[in-house]
Amino acid sequence: MAANEDQGFTPGPLAKYAERIKQMRAAAGRDERDEPYIDPAPEGAPDWQKLAQKAGLSEWERKVVEYRMRGMGWRQAVAEQKDEASKRAIRAAWKKMERSGERRLWEAVKKSTTESRRDGEEREENTTAD
Repeated sequence: MAANEDQGFTPGPLAKYAERIKQMRAAAGRDERDEPYIDPAPEGAPDWQKLAQKAGLSEWERKVVEYRMRGMGWRQAVAEQKDEASKRAIRAAWKKMERSGERRLWEAVKKSTTESRRDGEEREENTTAD
């Protein structure tokens, strides 16, 4: 398993866009230090469930992440629940995500991208040292 997979990334075709994004930021005069880092090395999109787990989200909060990634709103998510207890649980988890879960998830994303950046720099150093 690659180091980037440990950080919550799954393979995909991201590498070819990284250079274009850098060019667009430069053309717009944007400073990328305040924006999320896009590392071409993982070549993929975040594994939101793994990142949600790293963020310490509950099982129900992770379901909220899954519903949101599928483009669903809270009403649709509640409608998918089979019983009243599950409906109450998903409503509560949705509210908790809005209060604090999104921040915790974003912190996990930033931490993973920072770790990914450090791993990429270490790979470059090891490559250039050879």
